[in-house]
Amino acid sequence: MRRLSRAVVLAVALSAGMVAVNGVARAQNFGNPAAEQSFRVESESAETKSGRPILRGYVYNLTPYSAANVRLGVQAIDAGGQPLGAQTLGWVNGEISANSRRYFEVPVAQPAAGYRVAVQSYELRIIDNAR
Repeated sequence: MRRLSRAVVLAVALSAGMVAVNGVARAQNFGNPAAEQSFRVESESAETKSGRPILRGYVYNLTPYSAANVRLGVQAIDAGGQPLGAQTLGWVNGEISANSRRYFEVPVAQPAAGYRVAVQSYELRIIDNAR
């Protein structure tokens, strides 16, 4: 039991020392500034055939590489530009070829005055032309 107490005290002391040296972790903006230079998004609100609200449009790949696993963040906003509710995440199906575009549809919870759409994450594929 005494050994366990020493281990706990040692762990707490090391943790406190790391906080003192490195500082407290602060909240970070998990946006993707590189995506803003690599992609352009055009979108419009619409409805499915069954009447459900969606956001649809195109993601333009502005890089010389194919992009895969492109994840979109959609934030509904009111007429004053203020966010409404939680952000919705969606995907662009398939790869977006270099300097090309790909269609997407993301279901949204409810219609809104507008939407902000941003590429949250992606993978670039290097094409091997040495075949």
